[in-house]
Amino acid sequence: LTVQQGATGTAKKCKMKENKGAGVFAIGSAVTLEGCQLTGNYIHGFSVQKGATGSATNCEMKENKQSGVFALQQGSQAMLEGCQLTGNGIDVDWSIRRTANR
Repeated sequence: LTVQQGATGTAKKCKMKENKGAGVFAIGSAVTLEGCQLTGNYIHGFSVQKGATGSATNCEMKENKQSGVFALQQGSQAMLEGCQLTGNGIDVDWSIRRTANR
């Protein structure tokens, strides 16, 4: 699922599994996830970039190759509540520049 360029998106009780990129990719947009499973994706479970805002409530992010959650660049925000992150390359990657809000 890709949401970009000022768009908004909401996904409830979805399964994003074994994608070649991220399970959910937000770029310059706003994404809300509720009760979703993001598992076994090749890059990230949930990627929030270029000023995007992402929130995940009661989601499971597991066994994603690089990270469960990835937030990159100034103004990007990833908010997690009640989520389970297990078995990812890195559970949460706030980028090496530490520009994303926690």
